[in-house]
Amino acid sequence: MTDTDKKTPARKTATTKEPEKAESATETVTSDAPEAQAAEMAHGADHEESLEQHDHEIDLHAAADKIVRRNIYWALGFGVVPLPIADMFTIGAVQLKMMKELADLYDVPFSKNLATAAAVSIIGGVGPVELAKGLGASVVKLIPGAGSVAGIAALPITAGALTYVIGHILVKHFESGGTFCSFDASKVKGYSKDLYAKGKGMVSRMKKDKEADASSAAAEETASAAATA
Repeated sequence: MTDTDKKTPARKTATTKEPEKAESATETVTSDAPEAQAAEMAHGADHEESLEQHDHEIDLHAAADKIVRRNIYWALGFGVVPLPIADMFTIGAVQLKMMKELADLYDVPFSKNLATAAAVSIIGGVGPVELAKGLGASVVKLIPGAGSVAGIAALPITAGALTYVIGHILVKHFESGGTFCSFDASKVKGYSKDLYAKGKGMVSRMKKDKEADASSAAAEETASAAATA
């Protein structure tokens, strides 16, 4: 037997072992495939759940923003009530109503006493000087004539800005998982003053837009009446 004949079986053995390795690798991939698919599907489900949660939070925030803006308009309206002192009680009732609506939106138990305490602490954080300037407009209405006009001009902005401050802080508190029981006035004391300045600017723009819409509607109604006359 030649040297070539002796080496031939070795080559045959090597050749027959290669398919076995390939089959083993295929079996491993096949056995791992269901686990990989399951892991991928679980990751996809987690991602979808995260997106749904994010969308839900966006919807809640948008709904909360609508509640705050709606009650700012209510506060603006009651701010022009010519009766001094009584206007402040009415505006306070609007703010409590807003707090109840926000609590219902975020499934937070509502307590009138705790809500009132929270509102007082938030407003107190605005600062005595700013409060005196704004809330003094209600007392100014006691002065006949010009005093009433000045009070009606100043109080709506103050009422709307304070409503904005209360609403903004409460929404942030509820979105972080807080309740009326866990509300800490010390954490918002400095924040209230900054928000009040921002709220005054925003409410002034809202008031001007509302007046412009009312003026435009009145002009259209006058034009329509003139055309049909």
